[in-house]
Amino acid sequence: MKSRLPVVLAAIIILVGGCRAPCTQDELDACSRVERGEPAAKVLGSVNPTILPESLERCVVCADGPGVRKALDAAKKVEGVLKNLGSSKDSPPNKESQERLREGLASENQLVRMDTLIMLGEHDLNGTLKATGDSSWFVRWAAIDTLTKHHTSSIPQVVPALTAALRDEDCFVRYEAFAALQRMNRVDTSVAGAILDGLNHPATVVLPGKDTLPNMTSPKAQAIRDIALNLIEQRESVARGGLDVLVFADALEGIGTLRSEHVPGLITALNHAHVQVRVAAARALGRMKADARDALPALREAQKAPKAQNDATGQGPMSAAIAAAVIETALQESTGTVSR
Repeated sequence: MKSRLPVVLAAIIILVGGCRAPCTQDELDACSRVERGEPAAKVLGSVNPTILPESLERCVVCADGPGVRKALDAAKKVEGVLKNLGSSKDSPPNKESQERLREGLASENQLVRMDTLIMLGEHDLNGTLKATGDSSWFVRWAAIDTLTKHHTSSIPQVVPALTAALRDEDCFVRYEAFAALQRMNRVDTSVAGAILDGLNHPATVVLPGKDTLPNMTSPKAQAIRDIALNLIEQRESVARGGLDVLVFADALEGIGTLRSEHVPGLITALNHAHVQVRVAAARALGRMKADARDALPALREAQKAPKAQNDATGQGPMSAAIAAAVIETALQESTGTVSR
């Protein structure tokens, strides 16, 4: 039989203090789940870090126990971090403050992790590098932004992390990683494989609505929400305009002569939905001449009919035909035969 102790406790508090409402069955159920160890923010349906402690205070009334108190302590630590973040530029956090900030990096709340990284990342290269693999695109963006603002002198660690981000599942993260490498003058043949992987990544972008971020009451929490809203708008622009695809295609045009190891990725790109990518891939194969002999069948296939999307001028087939001719000529000059 289910214990009525939490309800009795709530009734006592109401009689003595007169300031607590009775626990509803939903509250009892939710707070019992927190007590059993389920993530508090998820159970209570809150992404607002400054509201969560208040919700957990109710759980102390409705389902008191070690699990609830542990969750409340953790939430208050994060709340304290947020209230004392300030500007790292104006007042760099000391060692003790940095340790407190790192607690925010482990938060269940993606916006808390993002904001903590923005404030702490300047002082924590390893934590920032680790965050490039976070489950949230908000946090991965913050990691890339932090690396390029504060850690460009750490080339051996930063460039590989940014190169890996060119393969990210999110178009906005790929776009930002490319822009970061471009600012560092690191867009060359060494990142060509990652660019091709990013170009050939399946288009699985889901654009969240702005209403997915609730209003937040405290000034600090509202500031976090405003950053997130701005990022959502930028991400929507990148996704709807295919900007990540366009900059990657442009990079293929100016990156120089690629190597034979890049041929499979270029062959895949010949079937891309965007004509700019198909044209760039064909031209890149043409520049490789005889080294791109394995691409001849795909180039001939690409000449047969223009793609329905964005190819009214027939640029794709024309570029494929020119590339095939260049490769065949190079083969003739080197071997006296042409692959058919």
